[in-house]
Amino acid sequence: MNEDQLSIADTTSDRPTSARAYGWLLGGKDNYEVDRRFIRAQLEHHPAGLDITRQNRLFLYRAVRYLTVEAGIRQFVDMGCGLPTDANVHQVAREFAPDARVVYVDIDPVVLAHGRALLAGDASTAVITADMRDQDAVLAHPDVERLIDFSEPVAALFLSVGHHLRDADGPSASCAP
Repeated sequence: MNEDQLSIADTTSDRPTSARAYGWLLGGKDNYEVDRRFIRAQLEHHPAGLDITRQNRLFLYRAVRYLTVEAGIRQFVDMGCGLPTDANVHQVAREFAPDARVVYVDIDPVVLAHGRALLAGDASTAVITADMRDQDAVLAHPDVERLIDFSEPVAALFLSVGHHLRDADGPSASCAP
C-alpha cells in the first residue's frame, strides 16, 4: 500500500494510539473512547501527564521560534509529528519566517489523513508516510527532495517520540546524519 492509499479507515479504533491520546490531552477532537479511557487511566497514576503534555507543546513553540529567529533556519523535518493541533511547526515557523518549509513525517494513517487535509494546497509543506527510524526512506522521499535543500541548514525535530523507540530499534541511529 502506498501513502496515497492510506486513510482513516486503515486505523483501528479498538486500541489507543499515542497521536490521538496526545491530541485529546491538548483539547483535540480526533480521538476515540479507547484513547480517552487510556489517558484517564494513565492520569490516575501520573496526574502530571496533562501538564507535561502542555509543557511539551510550549517547548515546541519555543524551540521552533528559536531555530527560526535566532538560528535563521527556514527548513524543518518533524519526525513523528502527530495529529495537527494548534501551534504546529509550520504555523510557528511562519509566524517568524513566512518562507519556512516543513515536512511532517509519520506512520499513523489518522495523522497522515488529517495532516494532508489540513495542508492541502500548501506547496511549502508536506506530510509524508515514513518511519522516523528509516532515515534513508525519509531522505529519499520526493517531497523531502522537493522542499528541503540540504546545502542549507535544516532542523530535524524529534519531539515526544523517543519513548516510542526500543533499544532494539537503535535509537541513536535514528538521529544520525
